Amino acid sequence: MKESIKISILSVIVGSLQMILFLPNGYSCIDGKSDIITGIFHFMPIQFCFVFLYSIIFKPIEKPIEKPITKYILLLIVLAFWLYANKVEFSHRYACWSTYSEEEININVLYDSIIPCIICIFSFYAGIFYLGKRKKSQNSNTKSGSTRKL
Repeated sequence: MKESIKISILSVIVGSLQMILFLPNGYSCIDGKSDIITGIFHFMPIQFCFVFLYSIIFKPIEKPIEKPITKYILLLIVLAFWLYANKVEFSHRYACWSTYSEEEININVLYDSIIPCIICIFSFYAGIFYLGKRKKSQNSNTKSGSTRKL
């Protein structure tokens, strides 16, 4: 459970950074005053819940050897969520002030999301890898410490 919370918090931090890199400024045309922080507070609790539930069910850190695919599926889920959040934010903060078709919105979101998503998905992967290594070293220290006492 502790590892699931750590992964979820890491995903929120990296996801918030991704949203800031994707669309750093601009107000929503829905109410004219919502900024990117409002978007982060809207999407990141949802992402936290998704990642937390996935981490509890599939345990991507605790069983990396038996199920290495679980880590990559988590990365794909987070990436898909970021693209969805980017599309919504782009539609509410930029496209609504102009005349964009749905196809143009999708193309712009994909094109503008490439660099922020690549940077942040690699950062998230590195964070998960670090948490896994740290847990593995703690487990080996605990096991070696218990064998020394015997």
